[in-house]
Amino acid sequence: MKYDLLLAPVTGWFIAQGMKYLVYLRKDGLQFADLFVSGGFPSSHTAFVVAPTVLLGLKNGLDDPLFVVTAIIACLVMYDATGVRRSSGEQAVAIKELASKTGKTLTTKMHAAKGHSPTEVIGGIAVGFAVGFGFYLVG
Repeated sequence: MKYDLLLAPVTGWFIAQGMKYLVYLRKDGLQFADLFVSGGFPSSHTAFVVAPTVLLGLKNGLDDPLFVVTAIIACLVMYDATGVRRSSGEQAVAIKELASKTGKTLTTKMHAAKGHSPTEVIGGIAVGFAVGFGFYLVG
């Protein structure tokens, strides 16, 4: 495939976001905005970076410099998802609770589900691996 390294991450993201949309059906009905929510299972950011990494590793070998660079970036994304982004989401929950208890009004909308649990990242790895392997088989 000519554009497989562009299509693989986009496909991984769409599949992960679609799965997330189905996993977290809203009690008040489906909302289009739910397709773009961050956080949750599986991690679409992880699927986005793992898909081309797997594809490159399979096509070019694990000693290919481009594979190494994408693997490092994938590790950074996954580390950030379970670390900094997750803690900022937990802080948003705490701030909302504090504001609610004190009767204060927040001036900005805070979205609590910014990061991922390790299980959510593992789900993203599985989606990314499946997509990268699928593109390898097709290409």
